[in-house]
Amino acid sequence: MAEIFLARLSGAAGFEKLVVVKRILPHLATDQDLVGMFLSEAKIAAQISHHNVCQVFELGEIDGRYFIAMEYLEGVPFSCFRRRDMYPSPPDARLVASLGAQACEGLHHAHQLKRGDGQLMEVVHRDVSANNLFVTVDGVVKVLDFGIAKVQDASVRTSTGSVKGTYAYMAPEQLRGEKLDRRTDVFALGIVLWEMFGRRHLFKRETDFLTFQAITQEPIPEVSELRPDVPPQLSAVIAKALSRNRDDRHPSARALGEDLNRSLAPLGGPMSSSELSDVINAAFEVRLRDQRQLIRVARAGGSYDLFEDLGPSVGHGTPLVSTPVSVVSAVYSDVAVEARFGPPQTPGLFLSEHPRRIDGGAVLERRRRPGRQHQQREAARDRVLDQLRPQDRRHDLVLGAEQPRSGR
Repeated sequence: MAEIFLARLSGAAGFEKLVVVKRILPHLATDQDLVGMFLSEAKIAAQISHHNVCQVFELGEIDGRYFIAMEYLEGVPFSCFRRRDMYPSPPDARLVASLGAQACEGLHHAHQLKRGDGQLMEVVHRDVSANNLFVTVDGVVKVLDFGIAKVQDASVRTSTGSVKGTYAYMAPEQLRGEKLDRRTDVFALGIVLWEMFGRRHLFKRETDFLTFQAITQEPIPEVSELRPDVPPQLSAVIAKALSRNRDDRHPSARALGEDLNRSLAPLGGPMSSSELSDVINAAFEVRLRDQRQLIRVARAGGSYDLFEDLGPSVGHGTPLVSTPVSVVSAVYSDVAVEARFGPPQTPGLFLSEHPRRIDGGAVLERRRRPGRQHQQREAARDRVLDQLRPQDRRHDLVLGAEQPRSGR
């Protein structure tokens, strides 16, 4: 639906700030439904001012294409804790529950959003997943991506019966196309927490039909069955969030967060932001350092010569928005070097989570078997890492990306 860039906002007296710019894809710019979703995301997120929600600064339009400018976040998505290659040791109960409790506060604030007349907008995120929850290097959790959020408001209403979201994180009532409420997001967050403990997907199966069947029919193992070290009280809290009957779940995200915190009393209570920060910076030191180095290279203008053999050149684009914002790199989640992008006066790396087409360039496709482009990207990655850290070389950057998630 959109391409995401990391941009540099500069101003008087050497002022500079990194921001993320999300721009609707060119071939979708005339799709009124998708444009409506894009604008809805901006309107909802811009009204939310809470430290556990990614902040939106601006909604704008350049050459008929809308863009959203939002805060740049340095850290990792919750999905990293599920992956053994990124977080080898099983995350402990205090870590998972503390991250979950912060996410609950961000969701609760969105759920409580009101219109000008004081009535609740009845916001439902509808796409709470491990990739849309993010923890920064400061130990602060951020809720991301309100792109398909549902609001009970005529200006942005979606029809009952439409199913939008990521199937593996949908509540039963969402799959059935029923009217949703905040408890739908509670169920999705319960899935995320279960998966962080289980180190695997709870409901995701080989096909959407099997995933649907798993969500609606298959037994849901309690966390304590998989992880005997998890306190029974915490396991029960997650089981309640995963109740198929929404009336049996926590009535709100805040209620879930309060239960998560109470369940940690025997373990010393929830972790502070400083404790979480120590964990994030230690566990993902190499990943974070690589991201910072790549951004430094891009901002210094030294990227072009490194990627001559990545396939067809994407050419010299124009800045995403007029001066003083210029594109220097992209995406702050899973880093993958895809191509070079930037005006001649502002060279930069183009980093993306999923291969995509950008102005004037060809898609660098992900291949199941090694091919010429794959080998070129592997070689390019190795050259970058050799130049960045010749004494501490680690192959942590994955060139290409996971397959796009189903159900979007």
